Amino acid sequence: MPNRKLVAVAGALALAVGLSACAESQRTPTTSAPQGTTGATAAPTDSGNANADATFIFGAAGAPKLFDPFYASDGETFRVTRQIYEQLLDFV
Repeated sequence: MPNRKLVAVAGALALAVGLSACAESQRTPTTSAPQGTTGATAAPTDSGNANADATFIFGAAGAPKLFDPFYASDGETFRVTRQIYEQLLDFV
């Protein structure tokens, strides 16, 4: 019987933790204006030029240790060097 009770308590605890992760956040974002401003900000406008700020930002797990694929030993170095050298070989 003690094993069933332990399993039931562990299951209830896991269910409670799992359900709490599904709850919506009740926090409201707070924004404060820097001192010296009136609090009125201009809304960003779309100028119609989509390529004006066309910078792609890629989130990686970490920075590559080096850029020489011969000495690479981690995944991030392999990923970055492959992207660099792949483009060089496309033109050949």
